[in-house]
Amino acid sequence: SLGLEIIETTPEEHDRSMATSQALMHFITLPLIRMGIKNQKIKISALDKALELVDIFKDDSEQLFEDVQNQNPYARGLRKRFIKELQEIDSKLK
Repeated sequence: SLGLEIIETTPEEHDRSMATSQALMHFITLPLIRMGIKNQKIKISALDKALELVDIFKDDSEQLFEDVQNQNPYARGLRKRFIKELQEIDSKLK
């Protein structure tokens, strides 16, 4: 009645999926929250999407953030890969 779907999976597949859908999204959104990114009159529609993520994660505790990052065995590797990509993009812009 809630419209939920049960997905049978292995613990490893679950953790890999959650590293992307939860840990990485938390990691991307936290800097936006800390920077105080807000809605503005002049914008592209992508800002609205980013602010939806901010709204989803803004009330999560720091402990939850740390637990999501540290207790998922795949989160660190994904985080490091994301940071590497950011650094490569940034270095090309200098």
